[in-house]
Amino acid sequence: MDNLGDTGIFLAERARNRVLFLPDSGDPACVVLDHGLNDPYGLTLTPDGRLIIADKMHHRLLVVDEDIRLVKTHDVANHRKTPFARKRDFPWCPTSVWIEPASTWLVSYSEDHAIYRIQTDGALELVVGIHAGQHIRYSGCREHVPPAEVHQVALQQPTSVVQMADGSVVFIERRFQCIRQFHPERGSTSVFPVGNQEAWEYHRVKARDLPEIMPVASYHPTYPTAITVSSDDTLIIADGAQQCVWELRGKSLHCIYRSRGEGRGGPSGLTWTKNNMLWVFDSSESSVVGLRRENYGCWSRVVNLTGDIAIVSRGPEGTGLTWGMIPSCVKKRLSEYTSATRI
Repeated sequence: MDNLGDTGIFLAERARNRVLFLPDSGDPACVVLDHGLNDPYGLTLTPDGRLIIADKMHHRLLVVDEDIRLVKTHDVANHRKTPFARKRDFPWCPTSVWIEPASTWLVSYSEDHAIYRIQTDGALELVVGIHAGQHIRYSGCREHVPPAEVHQVALQQPTSVVQMADGSVVFIERRFQCIRQFHPERGSTSVFPVGNQEAWEYHRVKARDLPEIMPVASYHPTYPTAITVSSDDTLIIADGAQQCVWELRGKSLHCIYRSRGEGRGGPSGLTWTKNNMLWVFDSSESSVVGLRRENYGCWSRVVNLTGDIAIVSRGPEGTGLTWGMIPSCVKKRLSEYTSATRI
């Protein structure tokens, strides 16, 4: 593997509990990690090149650099309900990680129904969520919430989180198949409609005082699977139900990608790169597609990394995807693998 490209796509193949690396040079994909994982849901790279894996069903975050190590967190504010939380300092089911400019991490925890900020020393800071525990009694929440904290918005199963330029947090609320935006000062706003009428009716009642950015009256069913932010602060949404990728410009949606495959699923992973390319993992095509915005806002496919490689997916569910330079220590370790790790 001495000819392994330096940059490429890291892909979480959740169905096989492994992480792949696909060089953007077109070389064959290879396995970065294929043991000890249990549903690696989210991936990201730190500015210094460390790979972070959100190992969902093991309730942990892993960092791959010179070695593979566990990120230790501690709940200094005792946000989690102590008597019923078996892993008090390890919130349940991390699904995505977003690196903030201050080197802190935003992490969505689907079964803690909350988004935390992890400080550089591992301290957990509640960003949004968890207060549903006062009336729904989630296992990871406190039973009694101080009145000063009740302004936070209850949410269920956040699976993907990004941060906009104004500091607001945008996340997918998987339970209601919608996307919401939360700002510490302005509160919460619904950004993307939900996919089924029953869920929407519940969401509408729960969020009746929130302004809606997107119209929902005559909209087709949706299933947001992944979100990312472009360099010009535009929100990009992968929609598994419509098998397309949307670009949210102001208050209107524009389709910038549609699946060509006939299989189950659709776009389920997104990442934006520094060279202004959008990468899409399409489970219906079993491919990773690179898109670039051309003149007049049009998009075009410029590269397909996987071709006919069979990547097993879980249908229309989120898939961890990130682009960057492969750490030298990982590249060295890959060079020692046998050819069996080639796909």
